[in-house]
Amino acid sequence: MDILSINAGELRDSIEFYTASSTKDDGGGYAASTKTLAFSMLAKVVPKSSKKTYEGGKVEYTDTWEIKMRYETGRVPNESYKVKYKDEFFSIIGIENVLNRDLVLKLTIVKK
Repeated sequence: MDILSINAGELRDSIEFYTASSTKDDGGGYAASTKTLAFSMLAKVVPKSSKKTYEGGKVEYTDTWEIKMRYETGRVPNESYKVKYKDEFFSIIGIENVLNRDLVLKLTIVKK
C-alpha cells in the first residue's frame, strides 16, 4: 500500500476537532472551559496501545490511538485542538505530515 494515499473505504470513522477556551470568573480564576467545533472529517482510527500506571495511590489508564486522514488546506489540526471520537474527547500528542507532501496526516491521540 502506498503511504501517500488513503483508500476512500478506509475513511469510515467520523472525527471532530474542537478548540477549547477558558472564561474567567468574577474572582479572576478560570471557572469554565468551553469547546467550539472547528471542523469534522472522515478518517481511519486505530487503537495503538493501552498503558496502566500506578501513581499517587491511584491506578490510571492511558489509551493511545492513531488517526490517519487526508490533508486538506484550511482543515489541518494542531496540538491545541481536542479530538472527539465516539463521544469521547482525546488530546493530540503528535502530528505527522507524511513525507511532508501535504497528502496524508497521521495523528497520535491519547485518552487518560
